[in-house]
Order: sequence, then C-alpha cells, then structure tokens
Amino acid sequence: MTCLRAALLGGVLILTSVSSARAESLRKFFDLNVPAPESPVQRLNGLNVRAEFKLDTKFGNVLVIRIFNRSTGLPFRFDNADQLVTAISFDLGAPGPNASDPKIIGGSVSVGSTSRSINFDQITIQLGPGDDLSGEWGFGNSGKNPGILQNFVTATETHATPFRGTNLDGPELLNGPQGGVATGPPLLPLSGLGAVSDSVVIRVELDAPLFDLDFLCQNGVRAEFGMDSAYVMPEPATLSLLALGAFGTLRRRRSR
Repeated sequence: MTCLRAALLGGVLILTSVSSARAESLRKFFDLNVPAPESPVQRLNGLNVRAEFKLDTKFGNVLVIRIFNRSTGLPFRFDNADQLVTAISFDLGAPGPNASDPKIIGGSVSVGSTSRSINFDQITIQLGPGDDLSGEWGFGNSGKNPGILQNFVTATETHATPFRGTNLDGPELLNGPQGGVATGPPLLPLSGLGAVSDSVVIRVELDAPLFDLDFLCQNGVRAEFGMDSAYVMPEPATLSLLALGAFGTLRRRRSR
C-alpha cells in the first residue's frame, strides 16, 4: 500500500507518491484530525497534528519525524495541559508486536525550524530553532496505552525510556506534558507550563534498518494530546477521495 499526497497547482489537483522509489530519502505526510476509537474525546473541535516522516535510504536505521500542532480549536473543558501534543506513535514493520520488527533504541529531539520554547524554568534563555530538548522526551516499544501504537516518542513518562539530555522544565525529566507541542501562539494560556510552539523534530534510532515507509499507511499513525486527553489519527477516506479526484483530472488532461 502506498500513501499519496495531493497538491493544488494552477487549479489542478495533482497527486504524487510521497515516497519516490529508491530516492535517497523517502517522505510521508499525515494530517491527524479525526478521533481514534480509543480516544476519550470523540468531538475534536479543531484538534489537528501534522506529522512528517523522513527516511534516509542510505542509513535506514534513522527515522526523522517532524510534528506540528495545527489545531484551530479545543474540545470542551480542555485545559492548558490538554492542548499540548505529547506523543506520536506508529507501528514499525508488521502490524502488532512482533519480535522481528525494528525497535526504537535511542534518538534526540530538537526545536522546530520556526519554533521556540515557552516557560522552561530550568534555563535562563528560552530555546530556539534547532536547540536540543531531548531531556523532555522519551521513547517506547510497548504500546501499552489504549490509544498509543506499538512504537512511540513521548513527553510523558508512561512506559517510556528517557532520551539523554538536560532537564529543562519543572521536576526532573519526563514528569508530564512539559515539553509538549503547543500551537503558535497557544490556544489557551500555558499558566507557567513549559511547552514548544509550534513544532519539534524527532530523530529516532532503530535497531534494524527500514527500507520503505509503507508500514505507516498499513499500520497507522496517531498523536496524543495531554495525558490521555485525546488520540487523533488520519482519516483513511480522505486519501481515497483525493486519489480518485486526481486520477480523473490527470486522465482528462491526457485525453485532450
């Protein structure tokens, strides 16, 4: 199965495969904007996460993930911590836990290219683009949370192994949503809570190489808000509709 990406150029919808065959790097993009079945919130009211995955085919054991908080609204009764994207999860290899699937063994997290930290109270100067915030994130391969897939990176401590790094905010290391991703500017006042606005870059190291990113379409991608406040995932029907529309457009253009 191949994920597809659509772009509107000159009024024409063009659909291209995000993962070009045997290119030096493979990329896939996902907009996570519908509730996962296990989500405690089923009316997301504007929650949206953009997830971009990049695999260098020369070094298949490194996966780079960029996550952006693109929310335009919040569910009723969400608070300052609930608005933060605190985890991104996926399922490497075959669906479900399999001993032969690659596993996350380390990595790092940095501030996105147009982003900055807010309210980190263990540093005198807030972080800017490219600065390291690995100390506020961790990784896991258990998938034990109800809405989290098998492999994940997270700003919370649940079933997570911390990345190495300096403690930047609040109690030591993975103490909650601190370091999670807010919108820019945040939709709600952070009230002293530390966060990054509006994206982070996660470099994931694996114990075995990957050769493509098709597993992301087959197994899914999910994001978590707050501490189990909401789980969001892509809408499968969206890609199907875009594919049909683009195919029809391209076919008409070729027949002229």
